[in-house]
Amino acid sequence: MKKIILILTSLLNLFFVFGFGSSLESKNSNPCFSNVGNKLIIENTLTDAQGSAVSMSETGATFAISGDFDNSGAGAVWVFDADSNGCSQQGVKLVGSGAVGSTSRQGGSIALSADGNTLAVVGAGDNSGIGAVWIFTRQGGVWSQENSKLVPSDTIGNSQFGTSIDLSADGNRLISSGPGDNNVGAT
Repeated sequence: MKKIILILTSLLNLFFVFGFGSSLESKNSNPCFSNVGNKLIIENTLTDAQGSAVSMSETGATFAISGDFDNSGAGAVWVFDADSNGCSQQGVKLVGSGAVGSTSRQGGSIALSADGNTLAVVGAGDNSGIGAVWIFTRQGGVWSQENSKLVPSDTIGNSQFGTSIDLSADGNRLISSGPGDNNVGAT
């Protein structure tokens, strides 16, 4: 019974944190989570959906927060580094180039590699719902987009490619879903 209450409490906390446009950094202090600091609200954004997706490196030293409705649905991702003194934003917000249409919703799903230096960003609304994935890498503290966006070559209809995504620990392999492909879905 105690585990069920803990899970429900954690789920309610997640709903609160992500349902109201902010993110809250926590640390595990067995068996419950506790706040490390105040909720994190990204300043000067054009978003009403901060925290629509989050991802963290293996150590928790790097984390990413998306806002897929930033700039009227274009979407964006912000990357932060954390240490004992708090957290700081790493560069400007990330928005992949080559989006087709104004509502690509970049950041609907995101994934960081274990070392926090590779980031996959989904835009399931790109190209009227076909979807795309952008890959960013960090070198010397600077984030940059790797090549062109990734798009499926054999979709049928609005696949919503990238609705769900994950990266391997080393950031060299990617898996992505397209639940709308041919009205039955594909991975």
